Amino acid sequence: MHMGTMNHNSSDHPRRPKGCASVSIEPLEQRQHLTVVTDLNRPGLPGERLTRNDVSRIIAAAASQALSTQVITVVDREGEILGVWAGTDARLSSPNDETGTPNLLLSNITKSLTRARTGAFFQSREDAFSTRTARYIIQDQFPFPVPNTPGGPLYGVAFSTLPFSDFSFNSLGTVTGPAISGDPGGIPLFKNNEPVGGIGVSGDGRDLAARDDLPFDPRVTFDRNIDGLIRRDANGNKIKLVWDGNEESDFDEAVAIAGAAAGVPGGGTYTAPFEIQAERILVGGLRFPFDANTAASGESARTIQQLINAGEGNLINPNAAIPVPVTNPNTGTATTLFRDARAVRGSPTPAYPAASFGGIDGELKNQRTSDVAGNGFGFVPGGQTLAGEVDSLLNDTNEDGLVDADDTQLTVSDVKKIIAQAGEQALHTRAAIREPIGVPARVHISVVDRAGRALGTFRQDDGRISVTTFQSRKPAPPTISAITITPSPRAPSDSFRSNSSRLPAPKIVAGRCSVCRTPCRSTSFPAAGLPTRSIRPTTRWPTA
Repeated sequence: MHMGTMNHNSSDHPRRPKGCASVSIEPLEQRQHLTVVTDLNRPGLPGERLTRNDVSRIIAAAASQALSTQVITVVDREGEILGVWAGTDARLSSPNDETGTPNLLLSNITKSLTRARTGAFFQSREDAFSTRTARYIIQDQFPFPVPNTPGGPLYGVAFSTLPFSDFSFNSLGTVTGPAISGDPGGIPLFKNNEPVGGIGVSGDGRDLAARDDLPFDPRVTFDRNIDGLIRRDANGNKIKLVWDGNEESDFDEAVAIAGAAAGVPGGGTYTAPFEIQAERILVGGLRFPFDANTAASGESARTIQQLINAGEGNLINPNAAIPVPVTNPNTGTATTLFRDARAVRGSPTPAYPAASFGGIDGELKNQRTSDVAGNGFGFVPGGQTLAGEVDSLLNDTNEDGLVDADDTQLTVSDVKKIIAQAGEQALHTRAAIREPIGVPARVHISVVDRAGRALGTFRQDDGRISVTTFQSRKPAPPTISAITITPSPRAPSDSFRSNSSRLPAPKIVAGRCSVCRTPCRSTSFPAAGLPTRSIRPTTRWPTA
């Protein structure tokens, strides 16, 4: 933009000396807001789904390369079991944990399911995480095991979506927990670049404990020599395999990748687009891991029926191996933890009601409990289920310390207004873990009353399924209510990002970090409700 030449005859301006050029100002560069709002409501919510043929192809591709001891599970994006394959030598019952107690969570069936659901729950159209990624961000330090650093972005998520949670049943009445795993072997599935589910594999015979305080299977987590005998340290103690920050190779993961790499008719695979995989995302200058293996190979590809005919394994009913009854807290009826998967199926249509708040389409997720008239999904007035002197342990401000039915509560109108305003704010919040850089956050928004009951939960289109439970159950303060907004999840908006494919990994050599040059010593520290643990120096900082 050029300015006009000064008026030489004007008494308001000094005369320009002879020979001076005209004054000009160069135009400013194009400016853009941090949040780039494009394609707010993509058609086809919830988009692509896995068909029966898709599931058959994925399981067959994985089982063709699997060990006879491995179990393979495929789920859709909501965590619905679509098919479970077990090799002929797979151990299906619940093994004893380190205390000698049978532990459902350590069964190969459960582990393959939790890994599959983690891959499904930690995906969107703009990012894709694996169980290896989940392990990286649930630790007491970030990055692990560097001392004096804050907890990981999803510290504690391993305890979310448990079977006794009021969010553990989906719209079809199916149990969705236990759901979160930090063990490599879970990979997200995509179809035509749309997130559609996950595949999980367990049973390669060697699992590192994701954290030292989690239960483990001594059969696969104690280190063994080539003869299968447990190794011991210099003091005669068994050597427990615990993740130390190094990204190790894992054959469960390799088989899961082989399943995701199954060919789609017409071209392509079920693999997450590379540009949105976790390793393309940096938070606080740290790159997330996605995988450390390529697809398992070496065996000829066969169909499920060909594998069954060859005696390699079969599709199974997990309930026959682990008969665990679970009570649905929304209806009071008993159901099974797993679904009969002796026949693969396509992804069913969820029954969540469609809704729109703040200009974004989505769905209502909270299910009314049976003590509210009419079961279903929607909004519940605050305190509607309270009657007389209940919830006496709540830290209420009332004179008697109790929450009474006539206390001030949120109305349905209040809840809707809160959700709408929070949704509008999400459109102005840049998502730090979504690609491309600049897209807005997609969130779950929950409003709860003082007793912690969900009054309304809204999932924006493409919000991650993983956040529904652990964001909704955050403690409510002793005020009228609490609102929690989980950006599916996000890091601070000023996190550093890069499109380079790899970054050099800082080394810790001889107890001294090559980046900060400070000694790295073993550190003992207490965690809330957990025993004191030690962090050992590692040979590599986990940034790759």
